[in-house]
Amino acid sequence: MRAAKRLLLVALLATALLANRPVPLAALDTSATIISNGADLPTAEEFRDFLLQRGISSVIANATDFDGHLAAGERQIFIIGGPNAYDGVGELSSGYLTDEERDRLVEWRGYRNFYIRSNGTIEIILMAGHTREETREALSLFMEEGFTLRLFELGTTKTKDPFLSRGGGTLKRGFSWIYGGKEFSITMSFPKALIDHYKNKDHTIPAEEWYILASDPFDNPYMGSLTQRLENMAWEAGYSGSERVDFVIAFVQSLPYTQDWVTSPYDEYPRYPLETLADGGGDCEDTSILLATLLMEMGYDSVLIILPGHMAVGVALENAYGYYFLENVTRYYYVETTGRGWRVGVMPTVFLDLQSHQYKLLHPIPVKIGIPVVVSFEAITTQHELGGSITVTAVIENVGDDDVEITAVAGVQGGGVILIYTEEGNLTIPAGSTAVVSFTLTKPKYVKTWAVIRLMSGYRKLDEATSTYEY
Repeated sequence: MRAAKRLLLVALLATALLANRPVPLAALDTSATIISNGADLPTAEEFRDFLLQRGISSVIANATDFDGHLAAGERQIFIIGGPNAYDGVGELSSGYLTDEERDRLVEWRGYRNFYIRSNGTIEIILMAGHTREETREALSLFMEEGFTLRLFELGTTKTKDPFLSRGGGTLKRGFSWIYGGKEFSITMSFPKALIDHYKNKDHTIPAEEWYILASDPFDNPYMGSLTQRLENMAWEAGYSGSERVDFVIAFVQSLPYTQDWVTSPYDEYPRYPLETLADGGGDCEDTSILLATLLMEMGYDSVLIILPGHMAVGVALENAYGYYFLENVTRYYYVETTGRGWRVGVMPTVFLDLQSHQYKLLHPIPVKIGIPVVVSFEAITTQHELGGSITVTAVIENVGDDDVEITAVAGVQGGGVILIYTEEGNLTIPAGSTAVVSFTLTKPKYVKTWAVIRLMSGYRKLDEATSTYEY
């Protein structure tokens, strides 16, 4: 792709906009620069007044002042005018537009749109049209769709669960098990969009990296809640100490064992903990990843144990006995998760004579990685004399603790899974930051389609969101 198409990042935007409550202006970056020529000055002044009414100060500058404002590190710079704009504005716009976008603005009568780009950590927002009147309409479109304040919301509020904003309802799953001769049951609810997110992720993960599945941050509220409920149930039933660990183990052991090739399209399909709960069971690595996650939530040092053709859990306990794996001075007692009744320290006889080179311990601790997720996704249909286009705008949050480099691909999708009329751009989102990206897509004729945005790392799909209505 062309270099200009690599600039599709705006490294800002808090997700407070999804909370449906105002953000205090004191918490916002309330200043901006508007680049305009004399011909578009009335449009620039209209936008300046619009910003001022919302507590955002701005200055109007010439194209010759652009580099100075860029060097000053101002976070938001708006450019009003397309490729043919006078007094150097057209040259600025052209530098942030792809060839296709420039062609549309120059050749398509009645066309107007807005484009969100970035230069490093500075947000560049272009509003342009085929004529000066269409440029003014592009500005109106930008203001009407509510993107202005979003660009000034700098991390004031983070969503605890970005998937709640996607809709789709919730899933409920009930579980029952027996411990100490008593029967227990529990019901869980979680967003369907979160389960869909896990299903859409690439599961071709090497076994040596399965600890990542037990370290995913999105299930923290649900795994934490489940752990607390299980511990409360154990406490109310009179169990304490190591019995509470046995109680949680019994819960996981009660889940049905299922083969990957039966329950998924793959011969090997390691599940995230919530996937295992949503599917009502799994194979050895699925229940092991689930149990290791629950034990971590309880505060125990736990590991995943890779064995020949098998996976189990190791947990560091005091006053335990039975088989354990020694790492440095820590004893990780073996826990079997497939089948009921296996106690801590009891290991299948087939593994009793293992040599050190035949097993490996994986620590499911939080790893320093970037984890991007689409928080919100909007698509606007833009009509013009020669047809129509779709402006796709997405909010992407990096909830990990390291910078992440991704490729965002936007397109339209018909009845199948193939994206058509796609545009893409490379993004670098700092840890804990939020970005806004925008793409302009050709609107298909005579075909019902959905707009889609997909986050990729190489050939691995990290996340995907689809519009909720047809075009």
